[in-house]
Amino acid sequence: MAYKEGMTQAEYDDDITAVRAEYDGYIKPSDLDDIKAQYDQQIADLNKSVTDITAERDTLKASVTDKDKEINKYKVSGMKTRIAHEAGLPYEATQFLTGDDEKAIKASAEALKKITGQHKPVAPLADPEEKPATGKDAALLKTLRKMRGE
Repeated sequence: MAYKEGMTQAEYDDDITAVRAEYDGYIKPSDLDDIKAQYDQQIADLNKSVTDITAERDTLKASVTDKDKEINKYKVSGMKTRIAHEAGLPYEATQFLTGDDEKAIKASAEALKKITGQHKPVAPLADPEEKPATGKDAALLKTLRKMRGE
């Protein structure tokens, strides 16, 4: 394939054709700059996509963290209400209970109960098993209710 003296034009053309066939499919040096520019553009686009996706992920993580905090706040509030009810404290007392876990809230409820003096049972104000009045008693109760305006 090297040039030799005395080669005919046909032999020379055959050698050129063989060399072209051998190097067919290779990239021309003049096309390298265009190919490099295309790859650089692809890299820039992919880097922008990675940056955008990372920013979106961070936003979603922050949103999930905020939602978790809000859910935890509602769980603790519900727990405080339940524990206050179990301890015999009024609903309004839940704002004075402290702690983030059940053990701490129960201790706070017991302390508040001791401070407010609500640890003593309250006697019922009326007899729940009272029998309805009959006869003269019923008439007197009716008169009494009329006098009271009931």
